Amino acid sequence: MRVFFALAVAPLLIGCSEKAPDVPDVQACLSGIPGPATETMFSPGQTRNCPAYVEVISITRLDYRINGDQSDVIVRVNLRVKIPFPLVSIEAETCAGGSWYGYPTMKDFPVGQVLALTKTFSFTKFQSGWRCQTRNFSPAEDLKPVN
Repeated sequence: MRVFFALAVAPLLIGCSEKAPDVPDVQACLSGIPGPATETMFSPGQTRNCPAYVEVISITRLDYRINGDQSDVIVRVNLRVKIPFPLVSIEAETCAGGSWYGYPTMKDFPVGQVLALTKTFSFTKFQSGWRCQTRNFSPAEDLKPVN
């Protein structure tokens, strides 16, 4: 199991090998997912995008499946809330893996709240590397606040 702290923007095409895509490949995938208002999800400097609301604090690869030139990588993503936003909102859908129903004691995610979610990212292998096929952060599985 590998854990990576902090998100670095990387190209969407990663060096090819026989192994499955790993945390850096998922990072690259995250950097290419569109966020609210069609901005890039995890690209700094935009006014209404996910880095304004959440930051990735860790990504852990839990499992993977390879079938020929296709691969699915299952990861646990931990996010920290930077600006409060409603549990059921476009920001939650786009930046936090989905709307978080089932938490009646919370209306908004407070600043500092850590959110854990499991997400499957799909990749296709090309001669030059793995290319991310996942275009949305939502829906994610197993959504839960950590603290």
